[in-house]
Amino acid sequence: MQKITYYKTSFNPQNKLEVEDYNTFKKAITKNPNFVIGDDSFFEIIQGYIFWAIISFVVMLIGFGLGEGITTVIGGFAMLSFIMSIIMIVLEVPSKSKAFKEMRKYYDKMKLYIANSNNYEEFINTFY
Repeated sequence: MQKITYYKTSFNPQNKLEVEDYNTFKKAITKNPNFVIGDDSFFEIIQGYIFWAIISFVVMLIGFGLGEGITTVIGGFAMLSFIMSIIMIVLEVPSKSKAFKEMRKYYDKMKLYIANSNNYEEFINTFY
């Protein structure tokens, strides 16, 4: 019997922020208070799964729509691929969502501490 292997994603905070990165973020936050540290969006994280599901669905519709010989077989394989894509989305997206939420919380907290600190040493002593 086949097994479905999926990955559970978790967020692991980075090591201490380097002085250069602190200075870069401090300048960016001072210039633009809406600056976002860690520019990944949740859609960017899961877009591969969604893209594969859409491609599989379209190939499945074309394969079954033509309905003759090899195109039906191709449609069948595309249907299996579509079903597996949906299963992977259902299994992996919740952990990716939780990890993304933890990452955003961490970076938002970091941004607040950087904005409120006067220098790198103060930031290190209060944030870590």
